[in-house]
Amino acid sequence: MTEQHDSMQFRQGTSKDLLRLGLSSPGRPLDQLVELLERVDAAAWLAGALDAHDCLQGAEPFPAGTHTLEQLEALKEQAKQHGSSAAAGSSATHATAGYFVAVAAALNEHGTKISSAPEAELRATLLDLASVTTDAWQQFWMQAARFLEPTE
Repeated sequence: MTEQHDSMQFRQGTSKDLLRLGLSSPGRPLDQLVELLERVDAAAWLAGALDAHDCLQGAEPFPAGTHTLEQLEALKEQAKQHGSSAAAGSSATHATAGYFVAVAAALNEHGTKISSAPEAELRATLLDLASVTTDAWQQFWMQAARFLEPTE
């Protein structure tokens, strides 16, 4: 049995998939966002979804120093309101993306956590988003997650 167990190989992301199935509520906009970004060109989708929020220049995350903390807090609140009034589906997913972009940008640009989510939960979410994006977006999410690393 040990030999069989030792030879098991998990595809990349299997652990994350299993945790998501076991620990999260099905159909949450965050889960939908992560699943969507796994299936599509994440940078292009984010550019389209966030265009209405004036969050992007092209398909890149916020350029450094372009938004004040107050603007990011307003964007986060706008996304929350949009998400709470949106039916499940693309509108809720767009709002979720806007929310987490604002939260990550506040961490990256101002070193400030503007979400009431527990730090460990928020960090895990940012790392999940980093795991399904590439290049500049992956760096954007990972940089924000670093602000939430536990201190020893």
